[in-house]
Amino acid sequence: MKRTYVFRSIGACLIMITSSFSYTTEVVPELELTETVALRTLFDRQYDNNVLKIFDIAVDEHTNQMYVAGILTPHMAIVDGNTDEIIGTIDTGITAYSHKYLFCDDSTRSLYILDNSRETLYRWDLDTGIMNEHSIPIGDAFYIEPDPNRGVFYRCSRETPYFHVYDAVTLEEQSVIGDAGMIMEDGSGPMIFDADLDRLFVLDLTHSGTESRIHVINPNDHTIESQIFFRLPLAQRPHRFARDTAGNIFVATPRSIFSFDSTGREIARQAFPPEYEFEYFAFNPDNGETYVLFRQLPSDGFVEGIGNILYRYSGTELHFEGEVSFGRKAHRMTLNPLTGKLYVPNGDASTVWIITPETLTAEPLRIGDSLESLNAGPYGSPIIMNSRLGGSYLISYDADTGLGEEFTAGTWPIPIAVSNDGDRLFVNNAWDGTFSIFQMPDHTLLATITLDTPPGSTDRIPEMAIDYSGNMAFIAYPEHQAIALVDMDELTAAGTLDISDITSDDPDAAGPGEIVLGIVESTQRLFVFSTKTYQLVVFDISNVPDRIDTIDLVSLDWSQMRDTGPNNWFFFDETQNRLYLGPFALNSETGESLGETLPEIQKILCQDTNTGQFWAAGLKMIEGTQMNVLYLIDLEYADILAEYNLREALIAKPTFLFDSTRNRLYVGYLQSAEMDIYEISYETDGGDIVDDNEIITYVDSPEIGNIAVRLLLPAIPRYPEGSPIYVENLTACSTVSSEMIGLRRKQQV
Repeated sequence: MKRTYVFRSIGACLIMITSSFSYTTEVVPELELTETVALRTLFDRQYDNNVLKIFDIAVDEHTNQMYVAGILTPHMAIVDGNTDEIIGTIDTGITAYSHKYLFCDDSTRSLYILDNSRETLYRWDLDTGIMNEHSIPIGDAFYIEPDPNRGVFYRCSRETPYFHVYDAVTLEEQSVIGDAGMIMEDGSGPMIFDADLDRLFVLDLTHSGTESRIHVINPNDHTIESQIFFRLPLAQRPHRFARDTAGNIFVATPRSIFSFDSTGREIARQAFPPEYEFEYFAFNPDNGETYVLFRQLPSDGFVEGIGNILYRYSGTELHFEGEVSFGRKAHRMTLNPLTGKLYVPNGDASTVWIITPETLTAEPLRIGDSLESLNAGPYGSPIIMNSRLGGSYLISYDADTGLGEEFTAGTWPIPIAVSNDGDRLFVNNAWDGTFSIFQMPDHTLLATITLDTPPGSTDRIPEMAIDYSGNMAFIAYPEHQAIALVDMDELTAAGTLDISDITSDDPDAAGPGEIVLGIVESTQRLFVFSTKTYQLVVFDISNVPDRIDTIDLVSLDWSQMRDTGPNNWFFFDETQNRLYLGPFALNSETGESLGETLPEIQKILCQDTNTGQFWAAGLKMIEGTQMNVLYLIDLEYADILAEYNLREALIAKPTFLFDSTRNRLYVGYLQSAEMDIYEISYETDGGDIVDDNEIITYVDSPEIGNIAVRLLLPAIPRYPEGSPIYVENLTACSTVSSEMIGLRRKQQV
């Protein structure tokens, strides 16, 4: 840790400094982690660990417990199937971004976790709670099916004809059967093992139309014993299938659902509504009902469909029994055969929708929270946080009492900002296409404004910047290739700005942080930067926003920004009149690079009003682990004065809030939905900062030794040369002399 101090020996007791002066207080604060606030604890949630962006659910039929896995967190939630309450969580140890597919095998008390992102399968022992250490690489495998008669499980792939057999407990591979013996060709898919018949049924995903088929495999010699052929309309390909106790077959395609008898003769079919997109299929063999999950197709400017609908069909005749609408962008569902209920993981809200088919009702069960950002006015409280992936709500946290309160604005409240004076809260409701304004601190809703862009429907997260001098908000929607404007004087939408040349029109483009915004009020400039193309667009916003230039910044060394978070890349330093984009210094009017790069850091967070130094964030490999790092920097000299290691870096990077009133630093973590609170103490080897404008130190007098002095400074000790500093003698002495001296950083003049 670098420590540099300004204090030097000077020979006077009572001093007034009036000569040429340039000063930065090189105090290196100490940070002490004093508390961690978890949203689950703050609001007394059922779960003891966060489960975020939930993806899949499996049922343990022995205990009637359900396991719920998320993409962004290592923990899985355990839900009691009798009460539909969360009764605990378990740690899978999979900390990276991971699509976890779950499969339960009661015969071996196994929960299989297929980490499709890393093509690895793990086994969790449902009785001992121990993860099998013998994980196996599974290549392109997507489907597995337990065989309780033999203590093995099978896997096959929609991309290769190979068929694999594994020990269900040790995960050791027993055999691999190639296409010569299986004649399955490419595209084998979902499997169903019938323990009574002792046969494995495998759906062929490649053949369609009149060539559609199901392979019937004899597990004793791993040969195809027979095939069931069935006819589908041209251009319709099978997706999922099920069998009832009589051997009838139900097949879902993206456009229809069919029933066939055991020989492949069609019994009935139902076409899906053209305005819906097929997502998933489930079948209950106990009552013969079929359930189909849909998502609305995009319309009216939406890039993706959002709302979910579930259809219920009965019997082999596929009678339509009704529908229920719920949730947003859910993709999978699981039937609990013990209760007949359906469980739908809604990943973009960390909610499990519990559907009762008899009544076609849907009830939400929250599994996790998210903490997207930290915001506060000039006095540091209340702190406003927003939850997006953890459900669409906002939090007001009192920094003095430690109490929190939930309130709502709209769907996916991101980004949000608190005004410079702390009187207003601005919330962009990304998936509603609206902008809400609240009165602070009691968060009273003043207005909700419909933007001139369609609502969002992807995770290409909007970005926001506010021009307080012009009272105008700018909200960039990358998926719409536009920036929406809000006139906050008139409380109306004020048109859009086109950014189609620096954004993608690919509807499958994904991920936050594509566009970042920055405003410099003194030059009346709006800067729009694409993190994909490295193009910087400059708008003059002094009157009607006018695009004046596009700067190509691709030649800068962007490797320093690798893995950085999507928020707050821009920072304007008023002292030097410089705009920083991450570590890169830019001209605050033209956006041109000044050719200077700050070392190590990724982005500047704020200025410490107690010292005039700056806080910055970055990442650093420490003993093989990537850590979030907080830096203390001197911008004028581009020096790193100190660095502080925080938590291990995950896919979502932390957000920060500096509170000069309480001398605190708050660090928020999205995936765990936690906020670390650090107390900041300002001490140096030569003295202490007593308050914002007072430093106590000493001078060395040849006659009487060290003499204590108090330096009275402005709140931010950076100011023009020639300004006076009054130094008061604190030591009892009757005869001292005074003189006028000048100090410069790191030296005595």
